[in-house]
Amino acid sequence: MFKRILPTAFAIFSGLLVLGGLLFPRYPQLAMARMILLRSAMVVAAFAFILAFANLLRVHLYRLGRHGKRRITSFLVLLSALVVAPIVFIEGPTGLWSRRVMEGLLVPGEGALLALTAITLILAALRMLRVRRGAGTFLFLFVLLILLVGTASAVPFVGEVAMWLREVPAMAGMRGLVLGVALGIALTALRVILGLSQPHSD
Repeated sequence: MFKRILPTAFAIFSGLLVLGGLLFPRYPQLAMARMILLRSAMVVAAFAFILAFANLLRVHLYRLGRHGKRRITSFLVLLSALVVAPIVFIEGPTGLWSRRVMEGLLVPGEGALLALTAITLILAALRMLRVRRGAGTFLFLFVLLILLVGTASAVPFVGEVAMWLREVPAMAGMRGLVLGVALGIALTALRVILGLSQPHSD
């Protein structure tokens, strides 16, 4: 009862309250119950983030003590976590040092990851040419080269084609992915509300 019936009943009741607060905004009691549940979920998520941070420290401290091959990575993760976390907790995400960390570390890191992604795509296209040489492979390589040349150079025609590829086909694919994710989230929430899925009982 305590592992299956009560958690399922509480999940169904909470989901119906939140859904009712969205569908019937004229009733202030439903809106208030919805806000209380959402704020409670935010508090639980904050504590879950703290536990995840503590688990990250525990795992990398364990790896650091094992004298393995990943000691340098674990040391860098621990150093960055122990330096950045107090700054964010003390100043908040909009503080001076928090913004300096964001602009000096995270933004260049994101740029480096994007550059590595471009190189990975080029290598994947070349491997596709070695394995199979179909129309899809040549189209993928052509679009990739147009995007790279149009982004890195100032050629007018190539830049316009690259911009059209980013804004029309790529944006259409991204919206399709976002729509699929939204439908998946809605279906998962509906399964939890109806009691068909019980992740809280595991």
